[in-house]
Amino acid sequence: MKPKQGTTTSSVSSPCICLLGFKGAGKTTVGMALAELLGWSFVDADARICDLHAQVFDEPGCRGSHSARSIHATHGARYFRSLEREALGSVVADISGKTAVLSLGGGALLQQRNRALLRREQKAGRMVLVHIRCAKQEAYRRIMRQGIPAMLDARKPRQSFVALWHERMPAYERLADVTVWNRSTARRCALRLRRDLDAKGITLLMEGSKRGV
Repeated sequence: MKPKQGTTTSSVSSPCICLLGFKGAGKTTVGMALAELLGWSFVDADARICDLHAQVFDEPGCRGSHSARSIHATHGARYFRSLEREALGSVVADISGKTAVLSLGGGALLQQRNRALLRREQKAGRMVLVHIRCAKQEAYRRIMRQGIPAMLDARKPRQSFVALWHERMPAYERLADVTVWNRSTARRCALRLRRDLDAKGITLLMEGSKRGV
């Protein structure tokens, strides 16, 4: 596996892991499986967005009836992206260089500031960026199970999905240190990811070796 230029890939001691990828790729389930495997903390960026939204509207919480998906649909992309930017900055400050797995929203890389933040952490050796990828049709099927999301054109969801897929995929690949296909169970994907990181000389400490967040 060829090392990414400009990143540290030998004897890195437990950087945090950030999972990138299209909506529906399985970042959350794989992230939870990886965190459980390693005994690390798991952080969902969408959950932090919900927490920030709850603070803005003085609500006790927004999970459940107010998911990240519903916030985007109700309040629009501009508001959602501003929360996403703030949430990412907050999460990265919390987990940088610690034993934690972060699942990032599929559209977070649309913002240059977010890409710059992740690249800075990556180059400093504090974060490894992993692209979780699944088949295009499988991602579409998972996304549509809950209806048409705001990111797609309701009049032609399939066409707009394909356009977004081809627009975003290069960004994931450019940033990622490793790409792992999610073709079976989340645990198998997590095990494959750990093997791939080991092959790059990136050491992931188990729980008890180093404290996380």
